[in-house]
Amino acid sequence: MDKPTNTNNPPIKLLLIEDDSFMREMIAFTLETENYEVTGVGSGIEALQKLHNCNKYGGIISDMYLPDTDGLTLFEQIHTTYPDLPYLILTSETDEIIARKATSLGITYILKDENFAETVLAALANLPPIETAPASLAQMPAKLFHDLNQPLNSIKMIAGGILFLLKQGEKLPDEELSDCMEKISFQTDLLASMLKKMRM
Repeated sequence: MDKPTNTNNPPIKLLLIEDDSFMREMIAFTLETENYEVTGVGSGIEALQKLHNCNKYGGIISDMYLPDTDGLTLFEQIHTTYPDLPYLILTSETDEIIARKATSLGITYILKDENFAETVLAALANLPPIETAPASLAQMPAKLFHDLNQPLNSIKMIAGGILFLLKQGEKLPDEELSDCMEKISFQTDLLASMLKKMRM
């Protein structure tokens, strides 16, 4: 049976997290020969930094046990910001409890046996397309940018007014200060609601 490949499609960017440098290079080489673009790191913190700097990964492959974290904990951290990003965990040990938990979270759990490279390629071949966030604010539709900018301007104006009074040595009455804080809280909730809808 022919192994699944990505050679007929544009390269998919993958983030590979594996602390064993030899294993990391071997996996990366295998994937790159099948037209995947691989960024390899050796720890959870490096992975989070890479994700912060690049939002165009189409999937993540992580070892289960890393120097600073484990694959499930790292998944939970990443999933909060990137809920639709496919996640594969590789492990050398068979643990039914971890395997069941990973599966329940939507993680593809792969044992590092003699056929694991083919298993990884098969799993990657079934990855859904990922829509990445706009590269810059300039790419946002004008109306969306306007809607997001309104609560930000309101917060800036209220905070600016309070700061001006403080610099003048004036103290804002407790009732007025409370009113300002409520307005800032309302605008913050409004902004958070807009951002949440953008991710849905």
